[in-house]
Amino acid sequence: MNASPALVVADPGGRCAPVRWAIPELTVATVWRAARSAFAAEADGRLPQHVKLVVDGDFVTDASWWPHRAGPAADGPQRWLTTLATLTGGGPFFLWARAVQQHHRGLFEALVHTLAPYLARHGVPRGPVEAEAFFGDYRCTPGGIHRESCANLHLVVEGAKSMHFFLADTWPPADAPMRADAAPDTGTREEYLPTLDPAGLLDQARTLTAGAGEGFRWSVGTWHVAQTHGLAMALNIAMYEHGLDPIAGLHPWNGDLAGAVPQEWLARYRAHTGFTGDTGRLLAQLSGLAMRPAPPDRSTRVVRTVVRRGAAPLLWTAEPNTDALLVAGMGAVIRTADTAEVRAWLSTVLGAAPTAVPHSCQATAAWLYRQGILDQVEAS
Repeated sequence: MNASPALVVADPGGRCAPVRWAIPELTVATVWRAARSAFAAEADGRLPQHVKLVVDGDFVTDASWWPHRAGPAADGPQRWLTTLATLTGGGPFFLWARAVQQHHRGLFEALVHTLAPYLARHGVPRGPVEAEAFFGDYRCTPGGIHRESCANLHLVVEGAKSMHFFLADTWPPADAPMRADAAPDTGTREEYLPTLDPAGLLDQARTLTAGAGEGFRWSVGTWHVAQTHGLAMALNIAMYEHGLDPIAGLHPWNGDLAGAVPQEWLARYRAHTGFTGDTGRLLAQLSGLAMRPAPPDRSTRVVRTVVRRGAAPLLWTAEPNTDALLVAGMGAVIRTADTAEVRAWLSTVLGAAPTAVPHSCQATAAWLYRQGILDQVEAS
């Protein structure tokens, strides 16, 4: 497990604060590949309303200009930027892709490992969690000053950008027209102040500026607008609530999002989120921190000795009215026999030391390896 936190938030109790982060898997190439896949899914009609490309203030709906048409993903954004320059003439552009963690397994796993300790400290949100890719060169976020029904961790991957926060209790001006949007699949809400020019209002804002390895955190319902300083890329982690007012997160039963989950706490989590599925799906959702997962990219294999990998939740609880134990990790769940040996082995795996896998736990261990919760320890 990591010796030092990958995510450090200054003033976590404030409405906005600087962030420092160190996530080796979070690179320009990774974010680019995930965003390209999101645009490809949109072009194919698989995930509508998950992407935006805005050039000189106009939405580009012609998919021939979208990044998934710009050659191999390994080229990075450079080839696409060259192509886009013929459309923009070097003008401002804004690229956004939603829920990109479901398009890149390495990114999804890295975010689960990073966010688990953060949410254990600050509480689990009520709604879904999504990673959004932002890329561009723009004076302000399209749509202008806005707020959303989510808390945000905004991590700058390349370049530099500022976030301007409008925190006064008298904000926004009473005469400012407001436009409201709601996501069709989740109902999550956004509000915009489209007639206000942010450039003329910055003396009323608290401005934070970040470069690569830095970022921002802000709470639900905070009015804000972004500005890049040249070309910049960022990954935003949106942690949704059920409205625009901040709600206290649900803290885990043991100070950590790992281990045996008491049925009474799981019932509180169900009420907190409004989840209506069965207990297995509920536990799976918690183990993936309410993110939609990308498919596993590891093959199932026989594992003899294993060690826990990072801080991702490894969870288990008895399945109601059966003799089965539900075991969950990375947004998925399996059922196994509920025996003292299985529970003891799972508890041992939570430690940092390599652990031998008993015969009764072989299938569970192989599944946890495939999910990226365990690593194989090779014989010396």
